Formats: sequence, C-alpha cells, structure tokens
Amino acid sequence: MAFFTGFLKGPWLPWPKFLYFMLNFSVYASYSFFFDYINKVYGVSYSAYGIMNSLTVISFFSSIAWTSLADNCQRHTFILIFAAVAYASAFLSLWIAQSSMQLYSQATRNLFVTVVYVISNIFISALYPILDNRIMFLLSQKHRNLSKDLYGRQRLWGCIGQTSVALVTGYAMECFGYPGMFAVMMLSTIIFIASVVFFERSTLRKSSHQVVDVNASSPLKTSETMMDSATTEHPFKTLITNPRFDFLMFLVLVGGIVRGIVGTYLQPYLKRYYDVGLVEFASLTVSRNVTEIGGFFIGKPLLEYFGPDALLLMGIVAGAVRIGSYGFLPSGHGWSKMVLGIELLKGLNQAFIVVGGIRIAHDIAPRGAEATAQGFFSGIHGNLSNSVAGLFGSFVLTFMSDSQDSLRHLFRIAFLLSFSVAVAYLLSIIYTARRKM
Repeated sequence: MAFFTGFLKGPWLPWPKFLYFMLNFSVYASYSFFFDYINKVYGVSYSAYGIMNSLTVISFFSSIAWTSLADNCQRHTFILIFAAVAYASAFLSLWIAQSSMQLYSQATRNLFVTVVYVISNIFISALYPILDNRIMFLLSQKHRNLSKDLYGRQRLWGCIGQTSVALVTGYAMECFGYPGMFAVMMLSTIIFIASVVFFERSTLRKSSHQVVDVNASSPLKTSETMMDSATTEHPFKTLITNPRFDFLMFLVLVGGIVRGIVGTYLQPYLKRYYDVGLVEFASLTVSRNVTEIGGFFIGKPLLEYFGPDALLLMGIVAGAVRIGSYGFLPSGHGWSKMVLGIELLKGLNQAFIVVGGIRIAHDIAPRGAEATAQGFFSGIHGNLSNSVAGLFGSFVLTFMSDSQDSLRHLFRIAFLLSFSVAVAYLLSIIYTARRKM
C-alpha cells in the first residue's frame, strides 16, 4: 500500500512543470514540421537532410562546453536565457532569408539551411541540461520538504508540451501557412524566457529558512560522497577520470544507440515486413507518449523503492526487449497489431533512462560539476548516440547489401548488444550490493 500512496505524495511545484512544458513547446514548434518546411521552401532533399542530421554530433561537444561554462562561471540562468534567444533567432533567420535565398543555387541553399540547423542545435544543446540543473537544484532543498525523486514528475510535462505543440502548430499553419509555425515558436520562446526569469526570482530565491544563491552550486553531496572542492575547478577532467561516471556514460550511450537504431529504421522496417501505413505509424506516437508520461510520473516511487541504478537498468532492459521483439517478430500484416504493444516499451525506455541516469549523474558529480555531468548525459543520450546509431546501422546494412532481412538482422544485433550490457550492469549492481553487506 505504501508503494501506491507514493504516487500522489509530494508538492505540486507548478513552475518546473511549466518550464519543461514551454521548453518542449518552443523547441518542437520548429522541429515538428521542420523537414516539410525546408523541403518545400528551400528544396532540401531527403539525402541532404540525412547529412544535416549526422552533423548534430556537434551538439554532444557543445552541450558539454555549455554546461562546463555554466559550472565554471556559475551563471546557469543567464546562459539558459541566452541559448533560448539564440536558438529562436537562428531558426527565425530561415523565414527572414527565404525569399532572397531563392536567387541562389540549390547547393548554396542546402549549405545555408545546414549552417542554421547546426547552429540552432548547438544552442538547444544548452537548454535541457542547464534547465535540468536548475530544477535539480530546487528539488535538492530538503529544508523546503523537496526531493530529487520528484524530478520525473516535472520532466513528464515536457512530453505533454511536445504532444500539444504539434496540434497547435498544425492549426496555426493551416490558418497562416509557415509564418504560423514561426509565430508559435517565437511566442512560446518568449513565454519560456519570461518563465525562467520569474522562476529564478521567485521560486529559487524563496525559502522559509534561508536565502538561496541561485547561481551557487547545488548542496547535494554528503560528507561521504563529496570530493575535495579543489577538484571541481576542472569539472570536465574530474568527471571523465571518475570510473563510475565513465561506466554510467557507457550505459547511456548503449541505451541511446539502441533507441536511435529503432527511431531511424522503424518506419522502413514496418513498411517492409508488415505493410504498416503512415496513419498506423503515426498512431504509435500516442502509445509512446502515454507510457513516457506514465514512466516519468511513477519515477518517484520507483526511485524510492528500487533506487536509480535499478531504474536505469529497467530502462535499458525495456529498450532491449523492444528492439528484440522487432528483431524476432514473424513477418506478415497479421502481426502488425503487435507493434502498438511493443511501442509501449519505448516510453518506459526513455523515461526510466532519463530519470535514473540523470539522478545517478547528479549524485556522482562533485559540488560545482552537476551541470557538466548533465551536459554529458544530455549530449550522449540525445546527440552522440543518435549519430553512432546512424553510422552503425549504415555499416550493418551496407555489409549485408541491404538484403530483405537486413533490417531484422540489424535489430537482432542491437538486441544482443543491449542485452549483454544489461546483464553486465545487473552483475555490477549485485556485486556492489554484496560489498556493502
């Protein structure tokens, strides 16, 4: 009974929820229909778009650079606002320049869109890890009866924002065309920035017991886990020389690669083996978001009862079972109904890895290096893993000459990889637990 009552315990905390909602609303206002826009207005092809996406690996390095800068200069909120303004400005330049760019060749237009896309991703790479840092900073204030276990319940509102903005942007485009998309993006970005300022001045500074310095590093560590403050002068070096943190990033990378392979090749896989149409494929998004929201919501009681390591393991296992199910599911349209059930695992995979992984990264990081740790997590989980997944998948499919069963073999190979890592992680958890006994 105590486990189930844990679902409803804890403060409401409206501002963190609203911030995640508006951040995803702002970012996905441009990304939901981005290819449709650049394809029709700038003439960017599928192959050119694929090259553009491969360049987002730069965001892995930029996310670490942004968060290291934030930890070093202790100006997290300023960098968060600056990155939001710069991201929106970069995307707005596409609309401003669309008429004049028609005078140039297709190669020049492709280059212009690619540069804008990469620049915007560089600034977006700062938004999520630094916002995570500010929210975790708030949740670590035990004197306000808060807990870091509540993180998932804040983050789930980003999923709601991502789902909502597709509907809003679609309606705006139906009424006003592509300017409607840019209007939604700019308005939501302005609201997000205003919310960040209000959040800093009211929520982070408000305390019933003490005045909190919003730019100070988070008081997260106990005397047992906190390293010498001298080591945090170089948070990047401190983290990458920590074996436990390196192992965590390896787990996050493998989990992200598996997720990236399915995300990249699922539509052609379903079309090839099960003749799933676009409408059926679009319906999968609903099932993903439902379980992702649910996964974030139950993250708190799961963290309390099983701990972050077990939650991260659950996320990796969910990803392994998902891709393994696709790899071994028999062909034929009659089996296509199973896909909806399999995709329910995607939401749990994403939510559990994020909630468990960010909590572990935050706990491992010494004082003053928390944002850098979250930058590593965000950069690897959201950017580096997708690039590696694309390269790995391309290599496997090329090696197999893209035969009829090549996609199924790719999924099976990825399943064996993730399953092996999950077993190794489970053994490490058991070994660590026995050492403490």
